[in-house]
Amino acid sequence: MEDVAALVEVSRDPAPRQWASSVVDNDAEGTRWVQAQQQGWAAGDRFGFAVLEAQPGSVREQLVGNVVLKSRYDFDTILPAAPPSFPRDGHLHIRRTSA
Repeated sequence: MEDVAALVEVSRDPAPRQWASSVVDNDAEGTRWVQAQQQGWAAGDRFGFAVLEAQPGSVREQLVGNVVLKSRYDFDTILPAAPPSFPRDGHLHIRRTSA
């Protein structure tokens, strides 16, 4: 579980944390989060992955966030920013039912 330490570290940053649906404050919570992502991939209903950024002068990339896609919810529209709580544009995913 090499991703756990980086996940805990990035979760301390309030900027990406405001968009997270789950809190990862320690290694145990990080391990549970990574295991949930692995189970979602295996089941085919949740696809979580890390977002890395190259750091100048460093061989390692820095974890700057994560993305989780739930296969039952399709992208619908861009939501305009609504400061101060939501300072950046967001996006809405909805679940459509077949008639």
